[in-house]
Amino acid sequence: MPNCSVRASKQVFTVYVGLTASGYDMARPGRNKAVRRLVRAIRETAWPEEVVTYFRRARTGGCAVNPYWPRAFLLTLASLYLPESPPYRYADPDLISRHIQNLDAVSPADKGPDTLRWVLDLPGVYETLWAQPVLQALWNLYEASINPPQCERAASEAVSTILERTGASPGQLPCIVILPNPLQAPELTDSVILGGKLHLIKANPDAASCIHEILHHLLSPAIWQSRPIVDEFSYLLEPVRADMLRMGYAWDNAKESWRRVFEEHLMRAAEIWMTCGDDPGSAERAAASQARYGFKYVPAILGCLQSSWSGIAEVESFIIRCLHACRKRGTPED
Repeated sequence: MPNCSVRASKQVFTVYVGLTASGYDMARPGRNKAVRRLVRAIRETAWPEEVVTYFRRARTGGCAVNPYWPRAFLLTLASLYLPESPPYRYADPDLISRHIQNLDAVSPADKGPDTLRWVLDLPGVYETLWAQPVLQALWNLYEASINPPQCERAASEAVSTILERTGASPGQLPCIVILPNPLQAPELTDSVILGGKLHLIKANPDAASCIHEILHHLLSPAIWQSRPIVDEFSYLLEPVRADMLRMGYAWDNAKESWRRVFEEHLMRAAEIWMTCGDDPGSAERAAASQARYGFKYVPAILGCLQSSWSGIAEVESFIIRCLHACRKRGTPED
């Protein structure tokens, strides 16, 4: 399998201490005593007002299912550019700005000048946090809450499944760095490409979420190459637009929004196809659940995967078949 490593990230930890201190309440510690102690300690600490004020700006409320999208993600991304020891400074702020501006998953309005200036102010607030005597003890609790062997097993299962089902070669998959982050919402998975490696950030990394994010990396280039034909089907955004706006996968009626929506449908269908294996009943139920949630085209794409997937080398022609299947499902008479 591709190189895979698991580590606790001081950068991600520090961002989520700031977010939690400012009111972020989406973590779900469950039975993890270390995480429960950690969350309680963060909330009970008197933090400098500048820290709380800064991180409060991460909550925009623009996405109904995640009011912290995309600013919490952008801070997490930017934090990975910071060193693990002082001085906490960006080596090249322009590189971070370009990285954010090139994110297809974030709307143009959410990566404008005001947001970029705010993100680039992170090092000073980060330094203030690490000046607090309590932070080292919190970091120790954070490290104790993480189970690297469990994460390694999830990544190994994900890679094996992808190789088997897609026909991809190990060399086509990225090096993977798993950064468990128990302070974030367990439903969320953030991915960042940095230094040629795919960094996966999730509260409790599991095989399904790893599969989903690795597939984005594996299949996105083909979707980009196919964008002229994908764009021809942009009218299919309208039947799902309200749900996609609610969940933050679309931001307007533009073709860029449709590409993002189509890609997410494809990834969800592929995740089901892989995780359900040879159990068509489970796969169909999972696809129907996605459709009820708002991803109307997942059952149609799943049907294509089950009937006509012919390998990673043929993915662009497969995308065209998926688009036609989505069209049939999206017509008014359906």
